[in-house]
Amino acid sequence: MALAGDRLTNFPDSECTGLSDDIGWQWQSWEGLPYLTCSLLSRWSHGFFTRDFSPRGP
Repeated sequence: MALAGDRLTNFPDSECTGLSDDIGWQWQSWEGLPYLTCSLLSRWSHGFFTRDFSPRGP
């Protein structure tokens, strides 16, 4: 992982424990803010927000 100022800029993929090998977590970025998506939910628009989004709503 690399830091640019106080922001993470490179997010390695994480694995879902106990699930199929083709399911994984991906870090995404929107307006410079990180959030997680999961390939299991790829058919739907989704994201798991981080505290960096606070106090913004979805």
